[in-house]
Amino acid sequence: MYERHSIVVAAVLFAGCSLATREAAEERVRMEAAGAAYEAPAPRAWSEELPPDPGWRDVLRHAFLANGELEAAYFAWRAAVERIDIAAGYPNTNVSVGFEYLFSGGNLTGWDRTSLSVGFDPMQNLSFPTKVYAAGRVATEDARAAGERFAAAKFALQRDVLTAWLDYALLAEQMRVQQEQLALLTVGAKGADARVRGGRLQEELLLANVEHGHAEHMLLELEAALPAARARLNALIGRSADAPLAPPPLPEPRPLPDDAALLAAGTRANPELAALARDTTGRAAALDLARQQYFPDINPFAGLTGSMEQLAGAAITLATMIPQIQAGIREARATLRGSEALARQGGLDRDAAFVAAVLAVRTAERQLTLLETHVTPSATQAAGAAERAYTTGAGDLAAWLATQRALLDLRLTLAETRIARERQVAELEMLAGVDAERLAGEAGSATADRLTSASPTATAVTPVTR
Repeated sequence: MYERHSIVVAAVLFAGCSLATREAAEERVRMEAAGAAYEAPAPRAWSEELPPDPGWRDVLRHAFLANGELEAAYFAWRAAVERIDIAAGYPNTNVSVGFEYLFSGGNLTGWDRTSLSVGFDPMQNLSFPTKVYAAGRVATEDARAAGERFAAAKFALQRDVLTAWLDYALLAEQMRVQQEQLALLTVGAKGADARVRGGRLQEELLLANVEHGHAEHMLLELEAALPAARARLNALIGRSADAPLAPPPLPEPRPLPDDAALLAAGTRANPELAALARDTTGRAAALDLARQQYFPDINPFAGLTGSMEQLAGAAITLATMIPQIQAGIREARATLRGSEALARQGGLDRDAAFVAAVLAVRTAERQLTLLETHVTPSATQAAGAAERAYTTGAGDLAAWLATQRALLDLRLTLAETRIARERQVAELEMLAGVDAERLAGEAGSATADRLTSASPTATAVTPVTR
């Protein structure tokens, strides 16, 4: 009886173990912290409407909570984390319990006629523990790569939302400028009509009417583009296309550190590169697992026949499929080399894109400085002189209208340059894997901040410790 109980107790204790690494437990903690909002029962917090006059932080927070693609990236991460326990679970096969009863003559008790056996499922070998540990390492690195891709999806969404928000703001400004242009052209057309009545050539009125009609056409195009831009932005942040969303004013420029600090931060914290690095580590673990297929598997078993016999033993499965094992090692090595090549090229590509984005930001800033410090004062002086000349009778209406329209064109150029600069800032955030505010405030600690802002529960881009 003691042996029988020992067999059952050993089987129970042996079940449910896991050979997962400490990193696997840490990854689960990170995953659960990042996805707390997605695991909450409905209705979720993001179902609340935006404030009446939302800023870009409000819109971005709503997107982090409501965007379906980002939520799907989180659940892909969660599925990868759950696969760790599948790969690292030990034993990797079920326990098989056998029962036999002997029908024969003789003075044997019922217990002595009974045979019990316990072992592992003969249809699947009990793997050598180091194999299961290696499989758990592969699954862990795959899960960590999925976590980095969730962060990359967050930064890509942030870039897309901010770009759509900036485009929406620029369209609204273009429409305001075009409305003012149309008003000036209306005044010009009336002036041309008066001059034609006074004996001037008809062509002047015809030209004024053509310009007025063209301006009306452009205004209609902008009025049609504005709802389309709102619909795109609403879709990105998880709202219905026709949900109300007032066009924002032109945003203030977001601060950035100097070039030295920017280039020092670089793309070291880029989550896509981190995912490629995790892929490479996982493929190295897969190569180690492929080499361990040479190790034999051992299937222990035990049994008893009443009080007469007890037995214990083990079946050893030797590796005889040598060509398949060698092919598996070569395949794992090739996959590892491919992952290393992708990681290397990915780093080069993103470094180049980062430098290009920095240059684009600085070019836009220089253009803004030129427009604001040189062109705008000159245009303002010219408009003032034309207005004084017109009011004193020394100038004509056409000259005053031309300077006013030039000011509007300059205003539009300034808006387009500001928006172009902010678009590149959003691109820099995605490439750096760090928010612009963190870059400006803590440029030297970019690596520590890498995934911190990936949490969808952040109020905007406020980091949550990863």
